[in-house]
Amino acid sequence: VTATRLGVDRAWFLAEPVTPTWLNNQHLPHDYIIFVGSLDPRKNLPRLIAAHAALQAEDPDTPDLVLAGPAGRETGLEGPGVHRTGFLADEALRSLVAGARALALPSLDEGFGLPVLEALACGRPVLTADLPVLTEVAGPHANPGDPHDVDSLAAALAKTLAEPDGPEQRQARQAWAENFTWEACAHATLAVYAK
Repeated sequence: VTATRLGVDRAWFLAEPVTPTWLNNQHLPHDYIIFVGSLDPRKNLPRLIAAHAALQAEDPDTPDLVLAGPAGRETGLEGPGVHRTGFLADEALRSLVAGARALALPSLDEGFGLPVLEALACGRPVLTADLPVLTEVAGPHANPGDPHDVDSLAAALAKTLAEPDGPEQRQARQAWAENFTWEACAHATLAVYAK
């Protein structure tokens, strides 16, 4: 078995945050945490929503939660401070991630976790489940929480939101994401077939 790491498209490094007008037109908050992915049970959204609600109850300044992605099999994802976008075109999704305070991906199961890498390419802080694959992809930029424990996820979310977010930190996140290229993925895949 040979693992080949995925890459991140260059467009993510160049993404500009969405405009206030765009957010208003989509009925989305101007300060938000974003989840990107299909709304499926393995994405662990009920626990993320519960952790977010607990943190917002403790600190009313906690940004709202935006769920960006196509519908899935998960239901009951509504609640105060939770917004759904449905499917978004690539450019809109990149800009929405670039404008987020942070990305949250507390999945119970992931093959790679590309949204984490894409958020880092935008310079955004990330909350992940403490799955080996996600901590490997995010490296030193992960704020991991136990995906089975709402309190652990709430604490990891609070830590993510409190993380310094100046130019130096953003550049460090982007520099990490630079290590993951589609060219490297292709070369590693070809090397397996060449053996």
